Amino acid sequence: MDAYPPTAIVTTHNSLAFHLFGLLQERGIKVPDDISLTTFNGYDMARLLTPTLCSIEQPFEEMGNAAVNMMVAIIEGRKVERQLSFSCRLFPGNSLKKLTFTPAVSDRAD
Repeated sequence: MDAYPPTAIVTTHNSLAFHLFGLLQERGIKVPDDISLTTFNGYDMARLLTPTLCSIEQPFEEMGNAAVNMMVAIIEGRKVERQLSFSCRLFPGNSLKKLTFTPAVSDRAD
């Protein structure tokens, strides 16, 4: 067994999270008791699982519009902002385990 087993898995999309959720169940690993599981952009689907998955929703339409506007500006020779920020929404679900932190105790004498 790993000395430091993972406490959470973050997936990039809900189909991967669903597949992983099933694999964890098959192996007797319970979400969130044994491991936390979260995904991006899967809120609608994440509600179908028990426990419901934590999901981070990204504004795809806003991001797509910004990308098109940047490309048009570049084509027209205008300066563009190279770094953009977008607001995301968190849907916490019930798939995250509350962790407590205990600092490691060192045996070294300083």
